[in-house]
Amino acid sequence: MYLATTCLVVMSFLLNSFCFPLIGIIQNGKDTVSDTNHLVNNSTTHDNFRIEDHQYTSKFNWTSAISANATMAIPTTDALTKQFLSIELDHEWEDLVLDGTAVVNFLGLFMVSASRRDIVLTPRTEYSIQFIQNPKSLHATLSQVASTMQMTFQRAHEDLVRTCLYMDQIPEHIKAALILIKTASNDLLKKLLPYTLRNVDYATSEASTISKPILLRFVQVGKLIDEVVAVLSSTLSGIVSNIDDYYFLSEIEVYAIDVQVKWYLLVELFIKFSDIAELIRKNTKQNFVNPVQQTQNGNGFNIEADRLAHMRTLIPSTITIDQLTHLLQMMAHTYANISNEYMITQVAQVGPLLNLQTTSMRITNHRDLLQKTVVQSVKVARLTMAQRNELTKADMGREKEYKDFLLDAAVAA
Repeated sequence: MYLATTCLVVMSFLLNSFCFPLIGIIQNGKDTVSDTNHLVNNSTTHDNFRIEDHQYTSKFNWTSAISANATMAIPTTDALTKQFLSIELDHEWEDLVLDGTAVVNFLGLFMVSASRRDIVLTPRTEYSIQFIQNPKSLHATLSQVASTMQMTFQRAHEDLVRTCLYMDQIPEHIKAALILIKTASNDLLKKLLPYTLRNVDYATSEASTISKPILLRFVQVGKLIDEVVAVLSSTLSGIVSNIDDYYFLSEIEVYAIDVQVKWYLLVELFIKFSDIAELIRKNTKQNFVNPVQQTQNGNGFNIEADRLAHMRTLIPSTITIDQLTHLLQMMAHTYANISNEYMITQVAQVGPLLNLQTTSMRITNHRDLLQKTVVQSVKVARLTMAQRNELTKADMGREKEYKDFLLDAAVAA
């Protein structure tokens, strides 16, 4: 069953990802494009939004992405938060990881196709280039995209490792607070509980803060890719006489759009990271830290029976926070591992693909990249499903752990 499910996931990925022609780099001695419909289909995948003041349109609302968690509705009850968790566990993040992390291979395919010749990128007359550093060279621009991606992947990896550490700390700090409420004398509780709550607050705030610049960096790369696609389109529209140039540009534009679509998926994944981190921060503040502080300030922990009653009200929220932190820790850890193996190093190695000199070299590298993408997708699908199974197993144990904690507290009382 496990292998069959993996195969279904991978087949779905392949059907969605490889609808573009398996290009014959050469046919009858001439460059060719086999399927112009792919360009049309991809160009209408998303609604159009303007990139701030730019004249070109983007297929992603970057401004909305940057401020995503500033306006998100934060569940403040267990029922709403569990509804959020059920949505997250519906495996959307797995699809984003599976599809989005293949972006480096698609950039490689773009470079293989572009290696046939370098061109000057020609924007529309009324447009001022904002992100491309050297529009006189497509090759230089692709090198810029690759180096910017590498820097973004590396920094995201480092920040997500830090996020994982904070996600590990939050449940431990909360458990420490519960143990203090359960066992500490009144004097000791007054001294130690505020310190423990500050640790909880700090870990949740830091995790949320970390997520915002990560997302912003991915958005900035997305704007660069958008501009590459837009300027390629205007360059193509300016060709009226040379059919070979037209076919060449049409083909590389297809690959540019493939990279663009994959990058959108990564941005959506990091929006999800940022949203969950902010959800954890607000939920922990509203449903654990604030109630505990209010109770302590009102001397609500002075009587042992009152302590038990307050713990009963805190446990459901504690379980939910534990679930959320485990979910984000698992997502961040999974992405960090995939990024380290398939993205950071690989994107540093795609540059030489621009220097391919012969048709046979292009065909070989094109085939190798497609095979690498298939192998990668299988490994990623298996990894995400293994993580999902681990999360489900942990959820079952978590309920029992906190019920036993309450039972021990009741017996002690």
